[in-house]
Amino acid sequence: MEFMSLDPKSESRKLMVTVLGSPGLGKTSLAAKFPKPFFLRTEDGLKSLDNLDTDARASQLIERTNDGVQGYDLFMDQLRNLYTQEHNFETLVIDSVTRLHSLIEAKILSKEPSKNMASCEGGFHQGYKVAAKMHMDVFEA
Repeated sequence: MEFMSLDPKSESRKLMVTVLGSPGLGKTSLAAKFPKPFFLRTEDGLKSLDNLDTDARASQLIERTNDGVQGYDLFMDQLRNLYTQEHNFETLVIDSVTRLHSLIEAKILSKEPSKNMASCEGGFHQGYKVAAKMHMDVFEA
């Protein structure tokens, strides 16, 4: 049996790619080369690019706030807007997922500021389960 004949390519399935690497390696530069990218920015990786392609656009920088709530909520609002409004973008770039996770943790801990991820949400590491669900909410949006 041929490898390529195992699973026919589905036209409805979109490609999802995670690019990992050290700072300054060129992850954002690579993503800027994808077709008509829109950058949902949770860190300022675009400052390394001299000029974006004319098809590329970027959101405002979404930063972690002291209360933890605004950053994640703003991120989700912008993500929902991308799915509900007309645009010509073909690629969504979340720059970066690591910083997005920080926004998620800040949102969770804003409800119980004296706790940590292991002890919040009822303890027994439930905070991490909530964070995993919030990551899935982003993935499924």
